[in-house]
Amino acid sequence: MDKHTKAIDDYSQAINIDPNDDKPYITRGLAYSRIGKYANALKDYERAININPNNDEAYFNRGNAYVLMDENEKAIADFGRAIKINSEFTDAYFKRGNAYSNIGEFVNAINDYDHIIAIYPDSANAYYNRAVAYSYLGELVKAISDYDRAINVEPNFADAYVMRGQAYGRLEEFVKAIAGFDRAISIRPDLAAAYYNRAGAYVLGFEEFAKAIKDYDRVISINPNDAEAYRNRSFLHSSLGNVVQAERDMQKYHELGGERRVGQQ
Repeated sequence: MDKHTKAIDDYSQAINIDPNDDKPYITRGLAYSRIGKYANALKDYERAININPNNDEAYFNRGNAYVLMDENEKAIADFGRAIKINSEFTDAYFKRGNAYSNIGEFVNAINDYDHIIAIYPDSANAYYNRAVAYSYLGELVKAISDYDRAINVEPNFADAYVMRGQAYGRLEEFVKAIAGFDRAISIRPDLAAAYYNRAGAYVLGFEEFAKAIKDYDRVISINPNDAEAYRNRSFLHSSLGNVVQAERDMQKYHELGGERRVGQQ
């Protein structure tokens, strides 16, 4: 019996002893969520809420379960209920912001991250997530500013360097973009996204195809099933006249499910 199954049994015993106590339902619901039994978890959170309609934790945990089920609208409603009960529930603001982002409501997401940052001005994750939302809205200068803040709080925040590099790339500031990808790689040498994005910057900014090929080599060594990396490397080999390598990579791209274009064999 694994620890989660044992925990479920223990919480079930507690419920049998006192079925009107909301707390064991919440903890059992968490255990169900951790093993992917979200329907069971939702039933337990519902029972806890029926017993105690003012239990902010029950709404919060049910919201988390809904996110895992990709039911973000329901999650947003539950996080909102938790916040209404407890206006200082910053985790609920954070998770609601993420759920808003999941459905493309980036302005609402930013409002929630604003609230967290006002309380916790050293929250690297809040700056990072707000930056991602700004990026989706095309507000790249604001995004870069927030990535800077996240990095100031956590200097080894590799994902922030990658995302900031993407923003610089969209602004065609490729030297800054590559510097960020370099830094991310120095922190996490197996971060495929950093190599992938750096390859793009080498191509778009400087037409340095050989360097880009080396970065796609690294992406593929990390993730041998990255179809897009094979396709991109194929195009680069073709541009350099490396016909055999280009054909080999395109074949691998197709084997991994890549779409064939008209005229391709």
